[in-house]
Amino acid sequence: MLTIRQIEVFRAVMKVGSTSAAAEGLGLSQPSVSQHIAKLEEVLGLLLFYRDRGHLIPTPDAFTLLAEAENAHASVERLVHTAHGLQQSGRGVLRIATPVPFAQTLVPQAIKKFIKGREEVSFSFMADNPDRCRELVAHHHADIGISNWLVEHPGCDVTPLADSPIVCILPENHPLCRKKRITPRDLADEPLIIVCRLASSRMRWEHVFRVAGVVPNIRIEVQSSADACTLVGAGVGISLVAKCFAQHYKTFRIALRPFEPVLKRTFVILTTQNKLISSLVSAFVSVLRDTVGKKA
Repeated sequence: MLTIRQIEVFRAVMKVGSTSAAAEGLGLSQPSVSQHIAKLEEVLGLLLFYRDRGHLIPTPDAFTLLAEAENAHASVERLVHTAHGLQQSGRGVLRIATPVPFAQTLVPQAIKKFIKGREEVSFSFMADNPDRCRELVAHHHADIGISNWLVEHPGCDVTPLADSPIVCILPENHPLCRKKRITPRDLADEPLIIVCRLASSRMRWEHVFRVAGVVPNIRIEVQSSADACTLVGAGVGISLVAKCFAQHYKTFRIALRPFEPVLKRTFVILTTQNKLISSLVSAFVSVLRDTVGKKA
């Protein structure tokens, strides 16, 4: 069987013209170099060198093969360089499927941190609804997906990302801005803007209102936190949104207040089921988890 070591020895002997000089350059013994050359000739079925009083004289076939040996050496060098880049998480394409609120806030921040010093990393960035994100991961169209709640989904492995408390967002200068905390009773007569996409999340806050004896005045139902914050900023109503998103929309002329009792939104990372994640994916997940954790 032809080996990379045999090619290295052949190149060295062709360049320096002797087994002793080749052995010194490769850190091998002279007998070892001779053995590699003999084995190479055996594997190829060719006479590569004439032996003349301890010297090796290349045959015409040896000169013909030298060009291919150089190509093989260059290919190995590229392979090693690529592997090193992967070890350092500095090369590759990273495909991310994320819900729109993450796409507008936290994921771009994580990407900005991640690409610093990783000029050879490129991204495929897909913003969609959570169900579609899970499908993309399950069918190998995305390396990482982000979801808004803990679920079992065929084809996906689920790991925690972060928990973020729900905050109350109000128009600037709203009378309730004077309060340090907002409760369901404070919102009894207020028009509410509800992010209705997540049934499980909605059930939790509806339970909180029910326990407080308050019937929520739902004025508008929207599909994303950004929509809710836009409408709140326009003075249409009040909303309950995960803090990690709400604090990115302060330019919408909104105010944030803690909501009691405490409610949290759970976010998770999705990867393809039973698939080993690459070092590139692992490194980005670490940066994403740190980014979200600081904002949650």
